[in-house]
Amino acid sequence: MRKKAIFVWPQEPYLPTSLFKHYAYLGESAAHARKFGDVDLIDLSVQRVHKSDMRSRFRDADFVFVPVEAYAARSAVKLAELAKQSGNAKTLAYGSAPSMNPNLFRRYFDIVIGTGHWEKVFEMLMEDPASLQDHSREGIVSDLGHLDGKLWPHPPLDMLPMDEYLRISPGQLEINVQKGCFYNCSFCAEKSLVPENGTYMRDPYNLIAFIKANPGFDFYIDATTFTQDRGWAKEVCERLSSLDKPIRWKTVTRVDQLDNEIIGLMRSSGCYKIGFGVETMAGRLQQKIRKNVSADSIEEGVNLLNRHGITPRAFLILGIPGQTARDVRETKSYLDSLETEQRWKEYVPFERIPSMSDIEQFAEFERNTHKFHHIPGLSKEEYVSLLETKR
Repeated sequence: MRKKAIFVWPQEPYLPTSLFKHYAYLGESAAHARKFGDVDLIDLSVQRVHKSDMRSRFRDADFVFVPVEAYAARSAVKLAELAKQSGNAKTLAYGSAPSMNPNLFRRYFDIVIGTGHWEKVFEMLMEDPASLQDHSREGIVSDLGHLDGKLWPHPPLDMLPMDEYLRISPGQLEINVQKGCFYNCSFCAEKSLVPENGTYMRDPYNLIAFIKANPGFDFYIDATTFTQDRGWAKEVCERLSSLDKPIRWKTVTRVDQLDNEIIGLMRSSGCYKIGFGVETMAGRLQQKIRKNVSADSIEEGVNLLNRHGITPRAFLILGIPGQTARDVRETKSYLDSLETEQRWKEYVPFERIPSMSDIEQFAEFERNTHKFHHIPGLSKEEYVSLLETKR
């Protein structure tokens, strides 16, 4: 008899502005599990579902799979509690927060995936749940190996709440093409998900199949560092350039991983915007967060992008420990001088998660108090205005 699973994204404090993890962690995961059983999906960040309906859907399920990010960890635990009250479904936590502190989340969930390679765990549970016992330690699954790039699932547009997603990002679909990163920035959770020093990529033909199946959209090709593997990036660009109908797409990379050839190929294949992390221009803060990017590389990269007609977009952080108003203003002034689009975001202290001993400690990640970070010399009005810069 086919197993039944329901994937549920927990309610967030605010409507999401970024949908990357909703498409990838929630949608693509559900799409893979659907190959092996019956799957339902709810995204409580954008959908309103009555508790009685939730209970009914939990009651009919064998498994409740919950992607858990720090800012929704407490909501995720409440979902697990509701599932246990509603029936006999086994609850499973996966995502950034459980990978950083699997022992804590094991108190609340029957199974915790402590890695970013979770597709094969879903596959095993849907096909033969008993077999997972050989690969878990007290309910924590560390690694069952990664999924081949040719088999990465596409975002299941028939399951996802696309009306709501397209209201947030009109005319744009998103698809994940990379896992893992060679770098180890302190403000990023990627190393907790894929600790090995490498990157896994979606097969270019697999990506093109999704794009061909969904004409009329722009695409956010989500990557950790799109141009890290030049051979792969060039093949993606070549495949995109060969499409009968050109598309518009954007992505993310490091500014020091760009050169004239690769930018030219990206532009000719339809790329119109590239985001890259600057975080801060203050050298002492770069050392602290393990993200060193020189002014020369930023200026060179921005100038190259502008010459090719690609919009550069700098990602920046507010609230880095030790950051001052002068740090913020000098960083902003420098990027303003380059006429670079900017996206400011609050600092997330991921480094505290492994030592947390109680789920209530995750309240600090819920962004209810993010507008009150204390940066000496920076007014609350300045802080809020930067965070509210159009993303």
